[in-house]
Amino acid sequence: MGGIRNLKTIAEVEEEKFVKILKDQTYGVLSDSQGIILEPGYNDIVNVGTMESPVFFAEQHLETASIFVVTYFDKEGKTIRSQAYRPEEYDRIYCDL
Repeated sequence: MGGIRNLKTIAEVEEEKFVKILKDQTYGVLSDSQGIILEPGYNDIVNVGTMESPVFFAEQHLETASIFVVTYFDKEGKTIRSQAYRPEEYDRIYCDL
């Protein structure tokens, strides 16, 4: 995948490393053994789990609707939960990260 920048390790599970990537101003997650876990397309991604047991918090800001969509993913990229928030609600949950 070309155009990837800003590789940052955000989790390590046994021998597997997960990196947050930036491509075309959006973020994704790449695993050195599974490949792409989350395609680039998110405004931000944070590991809210631990380094050994990651839970990825991925945010998408839909400016025209003034909504933030938050999705939590496991280490295989499977959705755990997804929720939409208005800006004032989102500010309350994001500041706790």
